[in-house]
Parts: sequence; C-alpha cells; structure tokens
Amino acid sequence: MEPDTSIIVKLAAAEDANLVSQIVASAYKNCQEQFKPDPDKFPAWIDWWFSLSKPNVVDHQRFIESGLTYLILLNNTTIGTFRLEQHDNNKSELDDFCILPPYQNHGYGMSALRLIENICNTNCVEFATPYFCTANRHLYKKAGYKEIGTRSNDTVICFSKEW
Repeated sequence: MEPDTSIIVKLAAAEDANLVSQIVASAYKNCQEQFKPDPDKFPAWIDWWFSLSKPNVVDHQRFIESGLTYLILLNNTTIGTFRLEQHDNNKSELDDFCILPPYQNHGYGMSALRLIENICNTNCVEFATPYFCTANRHLYKKAGYKEIGTRSNDTVICFSKEW
C-alpha cells in the first residue's frame, strides 16, 4: 500500500507541545476505553498507562526540544503525532504513535507508518504496545511488523520491521 499523498509528517516545534500533549492524551484515553486488560493478566504498569490519558505538556515540550517529536498532518490538519529516536545500532525506536480517534480506521495510520519508515536513517524500526490493544497490533501486523517478543510478564508485545 502506497502512502496517502495527503498525509505528511513534520518535526514538531516548541509551540506544538500543548497540541502534541492533547493528541497523545486523546488517543490513549480512546484506547483505554476500548481495550481492557484481562483480570488475570493485569499489568503492574497500568497506573502509568492510565496517566498517559492526561495531558502532560512538560514531557512533550522536552521531547520536542530534543528533536524527537513529529506531527502527522492530513491536508494541513494535525491528526496525530509520534516520537522517533534513531540509535547507533542502525535501529529506530517509535514511541507514542497516536492518531486522533476521529481519524482512526481510515488508513491514515498505515500511511503514517510508511512515511515514518521513509524518514528513518536506519533500516529497522522497533516499538511496543500493550497486549490488550488489539487494534494497534492489527495495524502493525498489517503494515508488515513482526512480533519479536514480550516484556513485563507478557503484558507488552514488542514489534520490529527491517528493510
């Protein structure tokens, strides 16, 4: 699938910290409302995960200042965000890949992932998602990412893609 040409990514600027914080909080809150951990497999980190649904401008300002945060735009409207850290071992780490709920399930996440792969100066992207976020896992597998293991007593699934 080719990227949607109406989707672009760009580095976030200092003045985008509140916007990024709101996008992340909205996307995580939506995920938390849709997907719940199994009662017998409740992650130890769940309090931290629930805290992500509350805006945190300070953290996002710090990430933006370090040059790691990007915006995802659809026809000049910001619909998502992500952080991308490129490591010396020829791998990139993707964090907080978030699409606003009204824009989910329209192919924009897939297009954004393709653009992320294109801007990497590495040949591998790795990231993780909670095991119970089945929509995330479906998107990542559809985009060609492979499950490479788990963390935190199997409550986080790690993904990777090389090219």
